[in-house]
Amino acid sequence: MEKMSCTKWLCDFLEKTGRLQPRRTIRAEALKAGFGQNELKAARKNLGIILEPKFMVNEATGELEDYWRAP
Repeated sequence: MEKMSCTKWLCDFLEKTGRLQPRRTIRAEALKAGFGQNELKAARKNLGIILEPKFMVNEATGELEDYWRAP
């Protein structure tokens, strides 16, 4: 069976979880799925995912964190 592309994985992930997600969550889930940062970066560019820097406060840390938003 052929491995799913990171672009397909990211598209599916955002469809299932919502169009706006914390970057840290996406990175952690991509790593679990076997994708590296370079693959994820390329997938983000391919899909036109928008970076929302310091978008929302992380309740655990109290710090603003980056989010990715699907177009």
